[in-house]
Amino acid sequence: MPRNLIVCLSALATIGSVVAQRPANTSICDYYTTALLTDNSAANQYTLLTLLVNTAVIGNYTEPSNGVLVPGILNPNGVYNGTAVNLLPYFNGCDISTNNDTVFNLTTNPPISQNFLDGGGAVPLMHNLPANDTTSNQYFLLTHLYQYFGVLLGCSKYNTAGFPAYGGVGSMYRVHQYMALDPNEIGYFITQVGLSAASFGVASSDINAVANALFSLFSYKCSPPVTVVPAQGKVLDSICVDSESRHREFLFDQLNGFDVVDLSVFISDSNQLNDIEPHHVLLSDNLVSFSDQDKDQ
Repeated sequence: MPRNLIVCLSALATIGSVVAQRPANTSICDYYTTALLTDNSAANQYTLLTLLVNTAVIGNYTEPSNGVLVPGILNPNGVYNGTAVNLLPYFNGCDISTNNDTVFNLTTNPPISQNFLDGGGAVPLMHNLPANDTTSNQYFLLTHLYQYFGVLLGCSKYNTAGFPAYGGVGSMYRVHQYMALDPNEIGYFITQVGLSAASFGVASSDINAVANALFSLFSYKCSPPVTVVPAQGKVLDSICVDSESRHREFLFDQLNGFDVVDLSVFISDSNQLNDIEPHHVLLSDNLVSFSDQDKDQ
């Protein structure tokens, strides 16, 4: 077992006493890296993201888990809002839903079937690794998730030795556009991230902050371009594009030069928003409300 994982597991027993004390000027990533792994190094930040992402993907694989059950994104028997959810076919190649290379054209580059579990599946994830190699689709998917969430959680060592910069496609819409994901699928995915964080002792207020950002970024049709990865600039990120997805009615048009807005408008300025609709994730026996701070139009 990797040394960082051993240290993390021993720290979990005491994390509950400090999670509510995160200073406002300390990022979620930096705070919990220090709380769980002591040294806030790039390698430890990357380890923290590995633990959080791997647990969200396959469910609990470490102990203790603070009594929080994480079913996992790959669980074929997922449920969200009373609706059955099965995201596994998007990952194991059963669906023809993956973009072919980096050209996004339904006619000349139609979607393909691609196996993203070709690097050993759950086994390497249970050993705190992305895959059992460095060339598989699984390796690139998992490492890109570590890196992307490193940006979202404000890892101060991101893009330094030990914590590589995000190397994937910038636009999450482009990555997921052929999947026709619906609100329950998006909600289930985000809930697994929240449950994973809770299983490592992350405070509900910090889980709310992450959930707010994820729902705001990904769960509305017609959302304008936003900046998540600074080096990639403003890109289209909404991945909830099926007929049941709710619209966000903003006037923007990249081709005609309309102004676009920044991510902070959606996740930090609640004065501009109304008709707030709460999202929920089941944390152990308690239902925690995730307000997405977005106007449902």
